[in-house]
Amino acid sequence: MRISSGVWVSHNTGTGTQRSEWDNRAVGNMRSPADALDPVVKAALADLRSFTYRRRRIYNLRLEQREKSLKDRSARAGAIHVFKHLKHQGYSFPPQDVRAWALASGWRAEDAQELGDYAEGILAGRRYHTAPDPFGMLAIYRWQETASKST
Repeated sequence: MRISSGVWVSHNTGTGTQRSEWDNRAVGNMRSPADALDPVVKAALADLRSFTYRRRRIYNLRLEQREKSLKDRSARAGAIHVFKHLKHQGYSFPPQDVRAWALASGWRAEDAQELGDYAEGILAGRRYHTAPDPFGMLAIYRWQETASKST
């Protein structure tokens, strides 16, 4: 699914809460939220996507047992640590923009929603218990280098 242009629209759900969703109709020269993300954030999310949806590997002649979604323990840890690294380095990643980018980049809808929820949690200061960081402490420098090459 590719998001070309549109706008975020808020709807009153009738229960006193509001819900936002992406309206995919063309709107002049407005950019999609996915385009608003910093190139370093996009590089980090692309790295996370390849880690989350990677192929199964053979270890000692048996297949690695894992789920190809953010429900997988290591992929969940990767998502949380990606946002921790980005926040620590001062990068902006609005959760709705992360969700839009994920959908436009081939993530499953449920994973895109969960990814945005993790981004929202990290920005709010929520503490998560996770597996060790699969990307390592120096991953931010790799993402910065990738972003500088793509621009």
